[in-house]
Amino acid sequence: MPGEPPVSTRVRRGPGHRTTDQGAPTMPKTTAKTADKTADETPQPRVRRTRRAVKPSARKRASASAPVSHEQIALRAYELHLLGVGADPMENWLRAERELVAAA
Repeated sequence: MPGEPPVSTRVRRGPGHRTTDQGAPTMPKTTAKTADKTADETPQPRVRRTRRAVKPSARKRASASAPVSHEQIALRAYELHLLGVGADPMENWLRAERELVAAA
């Protein structure tokens, strides 16, 4: 109505409710778990987790083999071609790559 003051659509929240800069609601600091604790309870010490050590030799074995180069594959594919082993260049290339990767 023209003579009535405008109605606010803003929702009022309790004192434990916080909002971020964007205005999105967040959880209050006090939750059911923390509200049930009494002052005489002592907090449990945190258990420190340690990482399992990886032996350097195992790491070296996994990365020790150098990748097979394009030139090595091409040379082996050409050798297969000269031997007359493969039916076409693609078959020679794939066979050469398979052989070199298995040998590395």
